[in-house]
This record gives sequence, C-alpha cells and structure tokens, in this order.
Amino acid sequence: MPELDIEEVRARLEETRYLRLALDVLEEGLPANYASDGLMSELWALREKLAVVELTQLRKIGQREYLIIQPLAPATAEPLVSKAAEAVKVLDGLGLVVRLV
Repeated sequence: MPELDIEEVRARLEETRYLRLALDVLEEGLPANYASDGLMSELWALREKLAVVELTQLRKIGQREYLIIQPLAPATAEPLVSKAAEAVKVLDGLGLVVRLV
C-alpha cells in the first residue's frame, strides 16, 4: 500500500476546512429562534457543496488505496453518530485510521 502524504491531503482541504469550521460554529451557536427548517436546510446544502469540492480536490491527488471518512454535521441524528463512531473505533483498532488534524 502506498504511503499516504498527509501534507498533500491537508493542503488540498485547507480552504474548505475553514469553511466547514465556520459552519460548525454557526450551527452550534445559532439561537433557537433563528433555527428554522429553511435555514438548517440551506446550511446542510452548503455542507454538501463543500463535500463535493473536497472530493474533487482529493481526486486530483490521484488513485489511492485508503478510505476517507467525511465528518458528520453536528445536527446529525444520534443513532447514526453512535454507529459511525463505533465503526471508526473498529477501523482505528486495526490501525486503519490516519488523523489529518
């Protein structure tokens, strides 16, 4: 398996990382009276657009033999978050997780 160049991956994701962090802060600090379905839907749409940009950047790096796990939005339903966390723990236990942050 080829060695993962973490710096190359970080460089490709640097711009979208800041945007994703800004979205996290906005969603977590959003007063309840502003959290309408329409606004939350638009914030989710922004996350999806960021994911497309990130995948495009990662594909430019070339064919790799590893899996990239996309972060979940803070508003994600709890059962899905728990299942995802358990799956990542299993992968980490097998030495298959590379931390980019």
